[in-house]
Amino acid sequence: MRPPALRPLLGLLAQSGARLEAEVQGGSMESAIPAGSQIRIRCDREEAEPGQVVAFVTSLETLTIHRVWYRGRSARARAYIVTQGDANPFCDPPVLLGNVLGIATEWKSVDDERWRTIESADASRAGRGVLAAVVRRILCTALEAHPALATLVIRVIAAVRAPLVWLHPYPADAVRLTSVPATRDIRSGRNSAG
Repeated sequence: MRPPALRPLLGLLAQSGARLEAEVQGGSMESAIPAGSQIRIRCDREEAEPGQVVAFVTSLETLTIHRVWYRGRSARARAYIVTQGDANPFCDPPVLLGNVLGIATEWKSVDDERWRTIESADASRAGRGVLAAVVRRILCTALEAHPALATLVIRVIAAVRAPLVWLHPYPADAVRLTSVPATRDIRSGRNSAG
C-alpha cells in the first residue's frame, strides 16, 4: 500500500472495529515482536493506553508499531500519546490519537504458526536506561505544556543525538498490511468475507 493511501483509510478503519493482519518489517519492537513477524491489529484508537503496542501513521506517512509510554492529560495534550519502540534508545515525537490505527494484540513468527499475545509492559518500570527515562520525562512534561513544545524538544534531542547514532543505530521500521480477515464492511457496517 502506498503511504498517501494510509491517511484517508485511517479514520474509516479506526472506527470500524476491524481486525487487520500486518507484517513487521523492522526491528524497533525486538524482543517483544521479532522483525518479519505477522501481527494482528484491533482497530480502536480510543483504547491506546500506556504499556500497549499501537499501530500509527508517522509524519513520514508510514505505518509503524511502537509501545505507548504516556497519554496526555491536560486539555492541550489529551489528544496525544508518546510512543517508543522497545529496541529504540529514545521516544518518538508526540503522536496524535487521530493517527492511531489500533492496538497490536497478537504476533506470530515466520517459522511458527502459533499466535502469541503481545504483552502490555509496565511503562513506569520498563525502558532503555536512565537517559531514555529522562528524555521521556522531559518530553511528557513538554507535551502537557503544549504539543508543539514537545515536538520541538524531541527535534532538538534528535539533532544532538544524530552524530552519535552510529553508537546505537535505530532498527529499520515499517509495518505492511497483509490482509483483512472477514469482518464488517467498513462503509456499510455489513459483514463481508475478507
